[in-house]
Amino acid sequence: MADIIYSNIRELNRRLDMIDVKLKRQLQAEAKKPAKVIQAAIVAAIPNSAPLRGMNHRGRTSWNYSEDYKGKIIKPKSVSVNFKSGGSKRAAITSLVKVQANSAIVSIIDTAGVARSPQGTLFIRALGGRPSRYVWPAVERKLPAVEAEVRMVLDRYTKMVRV
Repeated sequence: MADIIYSNIRELNRRLDMIDVKLKRQLQAEAKKPAKVIQAAIVAAIPNSAPLRGMNHRGRTSWNYSEDYKGKIIKPKSVSVNFKSGGSKRAAITSLVKVQANSAIVSIIDTAGVARSPQGTLFIRALGGRPSRYVWPAVERKLPAVEAEVRMVLDRYTKMVRV
């Protein structure tokens, strides 16, 4: 997990709104832009075809036909970048920019690591490697530069509010 600790994004958004309504949207767009590099790295790390036989069925855990809870097809290389300025009700620190792999099967394959059954043991052995096969290795290389860019964006907008 990457941490850029910033005190109060809600207050920054409120003050930007008072200056100009478009500034808040610009902040969100500019804060998400550096994360697009991470998004591209994750998409490149996810294989084009199913890593194991039997993954091309219909249903939530299918490689090509994975469905979300609304029945919408989610492609394995579907990765989204979101900006969230609201805080969590349960945690004092929440993420500001989130990059998320949307496919259930990619999440399962990426994090599979502890087997509780003979089938699970075979599944993990067939996948090879250690947990976090695609997402974290792709993120780890790009993270320091992205954190620095997001910090610069936040600093620039904070200076606008303070002046």
